Amino acid sequence: MRRTRQAATFTSAALLVVTVGSCATEWRPLPPAAPTPTVTATVTATATALVAPAAVPALAAVAPAATAGPSGAATAPAAPGSPSPGASGAATAPASPAVSASPTPAAPAAPAAGAAGAVAEPGAAVAVASSNRLGPVLVDAQGRTLYVFEGDSTTMSTCYDDCASALPPLTTKGFPVAGPGADDGLLGTSLRADGTFQVLYNGRPLYLCAEDTSAGEVSGQELNRFGSIWYAADASGHSVKAPAPAEDSTG
Repeated sequence: MRRTRQAATFTSAALLVVTVGSCATEWRPLPPAAPTPTVTATVTATATALVAPAAVPALAAVAPAATAGPSGAATAPAAPGSPSPGASGAATAPASPAVSASPTPAAPAAPAAGAAGAVAEPGAAVAVASSNRLGPVLVDAQGRTLYVFEGDSTTMSTCYDDCASALPPLTTKGFPVAGPGADDGLLGTSLRADGTFQVLYNGRPLYLCAEDTSAGEVSGQELNRFGSIWYAADASGHSVKAPAPAEDSTG
């Protein structure tokens, strides 16, 4: 009986072994889960995090492809010209271009005083005064008698060199001015060969006489020199060819 129990126990043990062995034979362990492929974006983000902040704009400029942030999400490349984060991570605003003020045009300089033909330069004065010998005649600002030359057929003077020394032309640096008795509508100027402007009256060039040393003298009257005759000019610019009639003092 004891052997029978032992045999039964052995048989049970054998069956258990066979059963367990059979389970061991049929059971197969599951293969280990395949490792999740490392996302390139994570590696890129890690590499980017290791790079100094100052180098990030350079990397973005070299490789404008999408990069991943620390969380692994891909971000779009920065647009050209967009501000890059500084060392503290805050965006730096682009510097505004300096605006240069438009230069204010300088005012034109006024003509220098004393320049030939300058508008501001006072012109020679021509007036009418009475002469004891000839009556009313044209005179300059100092009262000296003014003459016309019969040799001048136009507004251009023919008196130069020795002629101009003996009977100098009345020149001006501005437009001539009409004094008492003179008609400003008859005044004008003519350009001489030496670049000066000679005063005209009724279209005739005016001259002085070098021999007249004071007002009222008429040393140049009916002077026949330098090819023609010289006469004092009257208030109309004509030649005074006859002495004024003497006044009747008897009444």
